[in-house]
Amino acid sequence: MNGGTPSLNKVALADRADSSLALLHVVDTGTIGEPALSATELVVGQREDDGTALLKRLAQRARDRGISTQLHNCHGEPSREIRSYADEIEADLVVMGYSNN
Repeated sequence: MNGGTPSLNKVALADRADSSLALLHVVDTGTIGEPALSATELVVGQREDDGTALLKRLAQRARDRGISTQLHNCHGEPSREIRSYADEIEADLVVMGYSNN
């Protein structure tokens, strides 16, 4: 989710369903082709920081509506990480946003 109106609609969906909201940001390490480890670390770190900031804004909007939230950041291949996290938290529903990259 990118923080725009569709993201807020997902928060409203959780509110209507009387559900908690698990917010996940995956840094797609497969898209970072830089061979120099230090440059890769900088890119990954920046993407993680950006994702964390977004998750915190969305979580605050959800908490303002009385919705319990949890935040999680990880690195890897997004579809694999999303499935793994959904299994880990025993999610009933997975709603996905999109990347602006």
